[in-house]
Amino acid sequence: MKIKKIKQVQPPKAPVIPRETIEIAERCEMLVTGVLGIDEYSQQSIRVKTKQGLIQVTGRGLIMCWAGEKKLMFRGAIDTVRFEA
Repeated sequence: MKIKKIKQVQPPKAPVIPRETIEIAERCEMLVTGVLGIDEYSQQSIRVKTKQGLIQVTGRGLIMCWAGEKKLMFRGAIDTVRFEA
């Protein structure tokens, strides 16, 4: 008597999504994921802490319009984005 081996079907692997991302749209809207905290927040400057370091954004009329679990979105005239380790 022969015993047949049953093949196990593996579900398709989901793409790996980075834990920290930055998306900037037309220098007026920015989404940051992987945020651990907000160090500074004003209409001219925003500093957020991530696992990789600090992200500082300067501009004019910066307002936080949405924040979710480890996510931050803000709008305004973005002048500079600076990364600090």
